[in-house]
Amino acid sequence: GVYTTSFYASTGYNYGDISASATGDYVQATGFMGYSVAGSASLVNTGHITATADYMATGVWLGSASNTYLRNYGDIEASGALYNYAIDTSYFASADYIYNQGTITGAIITGAGNDELYNGEDGVWNATGTSNFGNDDDVIYNYGLIAMTDATIDMGYSDVYGDFFYNSGTLSVSGTNYINM
Repeated sequence: GVYTTSFYASTGYNYGDISASATGDYVQATGFMGYSVAGSASLVNTGHITATADYMATGVWLGSASNTYLRNYGDIEASGALYNYAIDTSYFASADYIYNQGTITGAIITGAGNDELYNGEDGVWNATGTSNFGNDDDVIYNYGLIAMTDATIDMGYSDVYGDFFYNSGTLSVSGTNYINM
């Protein structure tokens, strides 16, 4: 995997392949980890980021006390683990912005903050496990495909304006699935 950190803004660009794997009890594999102490944490991905593990697999982890930005035009996948998080921005109360025109496979978890997922016309989110968008006002815009397989999308408790799920694309389901607003 790859780890980047900065006191101010942290921005990463991936045009190639990043993979991480871990075997054993209670192990975690993280493909890309970007952290900023006082600024925003960002990633632009046009390549492939994968993580596999026995216990927890995380494709992309972004941490910031203010904002995180993820622009995905490639593939981000977390698989093989008990907990598979394609994207994890949950460690701080940042406002998180995820823009997807590629493929995301796994759950998405964000922290308390006004979070946004934009799944564009070419975007595919293969949602598995439990995705949690944290508390505050969160929104999902879907113009592509969200394919839920035994998955839960939990928007968390809303704050002032409420949580929104706008679907102008395709929402497919297989198995038992929930969307909690």
